[in-house]
Amino acid sequence: MSTERTESAVGAGRRVALYGGSFDPPHNAHVLAVTWLLCRAHVDAVWLLPTYAHAFGKTLAPFDERVAMLRLAMAHLGPQVAVEPIEATLAQPSYTVQTVDALREREPGARFTWLMGTDSFAERERWHQFERLESMVDFLLVGRDGQPDPEGVEVPVHLPAIASSDVRRRLRAGQPVAHLLPEAVYAHIDQRGLYR
Repeated sequence: MSTERTESAVGAGRRVALYGGSFDPPHNAHVLAVTWLLCRAHVDAVWLLPTYAHAFGKTLAPFDERVAMLRLAMAHLGPQVAVEPIEATLAQPSYTVQTVDALREREPGARFTWLMGTDSFAERERWHQFERLESMVDFLLVGRDGQPDPEGVEVPVHLPAIASSDVRRRLRAGQPVAHLLPEAVYAHIDQRGLYR
């Protein structure tokens, strides 16, 4: 089942959850986050927004590879879930606020909610024009097992403590990662020789 976005995916007044990140590589906690959004967040669609070039200068696997892995990871979740590669079309570096600007211009009737991990929330002062972003989207936080929640902020769900950086480290070291990744993503990484 395709996770490519179609032009009819959103109508006026639709509620769309946006889930941005490097997804380098996408892992099981990413899949759980999207599954939780579909089940509990009262949204009509989830769009995953892979980062084209990291705003903080981190080196990433090629964009096309990350898009392909993300589509493989989410394919079983059905047509409500789409991978939106819009950042490849925007001026670089593309900040979240610019990505949301572009989506709002294209989908003026949609109401957007931004899914954010508590680790990213803790770094929000580093984000470009975060105050303006706050006026454009609702925020929904997800926590990570073993990490404290931000004080005074509701965190409705906690996900397993899986980090893409740890997956990459384990791959470089030749350690097992199949239990951390969707099967199709693991097969893609193995076939393409990524992160070795």
